[in-house]
Amino acid sequence: MPAGRGNPKHLALPMLVGNNLTSIRPQARWRLSGLVKKLYDLRVMADYLPKIDIDESEARIAMGLMDQAFLCLGGKP
Repeated sequence: MPAGRGNPKHLALPMLVGNNLTSIRPQARWRLSGLVKKLYDLRVMADYLPKIDIDESEARIAMGLMDQAFLCLGGKP
């Protein structure tokens, strides 16, 4: 973790998942890494790009990505 912080930087999270979450099989781990990256990109759009409209379609996409992430972790949403 970065000095003085309890969490990793968000941009680094996909690689941290891919390289360190060894409790799930490699294919699912790297799939999850990609999903985390897509979710991060959506969050950046929503929080920092005010000229981009985020509407119901993006919310549905994010929910679908979260559903896939739960499946990668072996859970049920």
